[in-house]
Amino acid sequence: MREAPTRLRCEYRDDPLNVDTARPRLSWWLNDPRPAELQTAYQIQAASSATALQAGSADLWDTGHVSSSRTVNVDYQGRPLAVGDRVWWRVRCYDSDGTPSPWSEAARFELGLAESDWRARWVAAPLEGSPVAAVPAPLLFCDFELPAAPRSARLHVAVLGAVRLSLNGRAVTAEAIGTDRDLGCAPYRSYDVTDLLRSGPNRIAALLGDGAWCGHAAGGPRQRGGRRPMLCAELVVDAGSSPPFRLLTGDGWQWRPGWVLQADRDGGDIVDGRQFLSGWDEPGGCSGYPVDLPESGLVRRADPTPEPRVIACHTAPPPAQRRRSPEGRTRLRYDFGRSITGRLRATVRLAPGATLAVRYGLVEPVGDGAVSWSDAEDRYTGRGGEPERFEPGFALHAFRVVELVAEGEPFDVVQLEAVEVGCGAAATASLRCDHRLLEDGFRAAVRTLDQGLLLGPVRGPSGPDRRLQPVDAPAILAGAAAAVDAAAPFGFWAETLSGAGGAVPAASGDAAAGDTALDGWLPCLWLLYRCYDDRRLLDRMYPAVQGHLDRCADRWTGAAAALEVAVPDQLLGTARYAFALSVAARMAGVLGRLADLEAHLASLDRVRGAFRRRFVTAEGLLAGDAQLGYVLALETGLLEGDEVSVALGRIEAQLRRDGFHPALDLRDLGLLLEVLTLSGRVDLAYQALLQTTSPSWMHAVTAGADLLWDAAGGVPGRLAAAGMAGWLQRFLLGIELDDDLTPERNAYRRVRVQPRPPLGRAFPAGAPVRDIAGHLDTVHGRFEVAWRITAEAFELDVLVPGNAGARVVLPDGSDRLVPAGRHHFAVPLSGLSPAVAPAADIPVLREVSGGR
Repeated sequence: MREAPTRLRCEYRDDPLNVDTARPRLSWWLNDPRPAELQTAYQIQAASSATALQAGSADLWDTGHVSSSRTVNVDYQGRPLAVGDRVWWRVRCYDSDGTPSPWSEAARFELGLAESDWRARWVAAPLEGSPVAAVPAPLLFCDFELPAAPRSARLHVAVLGAVRLSLNGRAVTAEAIGTDRDLGCAPYRSYDVTDLLRSGPNRIAALLGDGAWCGHAAGGPRQRGGRRPMLCAELVVDAGSSPPFRLLTGDGWQWRPGWVLQADRDGGDIVDGRQFLSGWDEPGGCSGYPVDLPESGLVRRADPTPEPRVIACHTAPPPAQRRRSPEGRTRLRYDFGRSITGRLRATVRLAPGATLAVRYGLVEPVGDGAVSWSDAEDRYTGRGGEPERFEPGFALHAFRVVELVAEGEPFDVVQLEAVEVGCGAAATASLRCDHRLLEDGFRAAVRTLDQGLLLGPVRGPSGPDRRLQPVDAPAILAGAAAAVDAAAPFGFWAETLSGAGGAVPAASGDAAAGDTALDGWLPCLWLLYRCYDDRRLLDRMYPAVQGHLDRCADRWTGAAAALEVAVPDQLLGTARYAFALSVAARMAGVLGRLADLEAHLASLDRVRGAFRRRFVTAEGLLAGDAQLGYVLALETGLLEGDEVSVALGRIEAQLRRDGFHPALDLRDLGLLLEVLTLSGRVDLAYQALLQTTSPSWMHAVTAGADLLWDAAGGVPGRLAAAGMAGWLQRFLLGIELDDDLTPERNAYRRVRVQPRPPLGRAFPAGAPVRDIAGHLDTVHGRFEVAWRITAEAFELDVLVPGNAGARVVLPDGSDRLVPAGRHHFAVPLSGLSPAVAPAADIPVLREVSGGR
């Protein structure tokens, strides 16, 4: 094999510092551009130091020659690892001739702390706010001495609230890190802080804010997670002595009130610059009072989610408005020209004791351009004199327009920047298109997912769209898998939602209620297996799946007989229960639980029969005639024979009646387009996709919006983003998961390449899209697809990565299995009828070796 493997990862992450399993899984990409090349074997070496590995001394693990084509989630099976152990590893692959590749570059991982390994205690200040009012964010700190400069140092941090950490006055994290109140655990992160420590006196310091734990969250009252924020941290330093030096939160830590009077992610920051204490985070910088030592009752778990990061800083344009009110307040309004998630950084000159308020607003992208102002704002009280810089440390806002309101004179703006913050997940896809609206829409979708997938807020007004709602998770994950690297964060979310004991929330799975937590949790487990080959998660969570289905069965039986439950709710709940059964049946099949597979399929048959008796009329219509009901019934296979065509006819009639605007939430628009596409009505899917008036995905894109949101419907923009990214990737570009569930084909090891170009009599004005190109990075490598419609033919180019394959399906219905390499196909348009090619007149499928 000519080239060394690339993209070495452990538990779906690059060089993680807090792996929480003693048998982590390793993955890599094959790196061989030769056609039809496969991996026939691999060899992994692991060592306790980079030097040893480079010298070929694999003191932890050497697999030797292993005959296998597997490159994803290979279990570490070397010497048993202990907490804090560091492992450097590399891999080489053998090609179909048995020739080994060069060794890869070294990657590494470190074993983190299990709950039983923690020695640190939770610490907090004796300050508690109320459900309506905050208290100042406390400063927590501890001094310590090191006998020598550290060889290495790791800081493990769990927080209930939000925290900004520093060592010797230097920031540990670029952004505040925090905990959502609904995780049911205390996630912790790990940092390499070797360069922040020094021989002699040191100080670790934390500015501890309420965050979403005890501040405002999801538009509700404060303190729904806890009454005050808490911190738990362990610093482990190798300074050349044995055992390593450890500094733990607990006795010896101190606190004092800070100058941040409110530190609230959703509610905004309030800062009194007059109380700022310079040098407080340096050794000996200030003194304080003993901390409290509360108990949290939560398990600490390694957090694999990407950290928030600053994407860009945008310099403010000249103010669009400047006016002075009769009360003596100066108002300046700035329009940054694009939607931003983040905060404002302002350098201003204020009168002593004067207050600056920063308001944030979004602009409706079409219509009269009215500003929708957030109910959260940041406030700063100045010291006066020299210019002062104010940048909120905890709040996150979605905005395009800001308004500065200042009291008194002088008031001068020296510098103003919008700090744009993203979730840190790597983009995994691209799309280039000759239809500008679709290309802009995909770009906006990816940007919306980056800013809204993990951070929470994607709009200005506080509300439930600031958090990941479990019922929305499958739609978001399906789209995220087509655009960003979502395996680690969604796997973590799926496990934490189930609880430490593998139980599911008691309120979940009500068949009559429909939108419940487990309606999202169960299909997410399946998507994580299908997209990322996470079989271990299926194994671990399967007992909880069984428990969920048992509760669903009981509630579905009761709901179906309850007269007080509305028929539409019964119908939607029954359809979702059937979908859960179908997903569980596939899980059981993959896990080899054949008795469960048969039981789930038998239950599905009973539910399907009950559904048709209860909700399908003699004419094939559904009770309630709701568009979402038809979509779910078609998706889950609840209809038979002519009922399918009747359902499609009703959806078409409803779309035409409403000008091709969906009669369902935008969260379900992706599902609608998928059902239409897979049912052969690509024409209807395109017409709904390309609508530019509300409600539609393209409503905002037409006006140049680079974030997607729907204020009128209150629908989170990330739902629209996920649906749009998913459909464009799967059906426009044409890269889909293969239907084969065997391990050798799963998780994009073999893909289905089937673009749905706008061809046929349904497009009398011609194809609205004629030229597409893009890629998708998967756990098995990068797939590239490009297609175009010329005057003579439909042409398709496909790049399949090494060790993978593809089933290519062309518009005439012909298909072919192709191995790794570049492939070019062409179908003459003359061979296609206005609709589809007749079965007896299939045009010749041509492949040109070596591509174009």
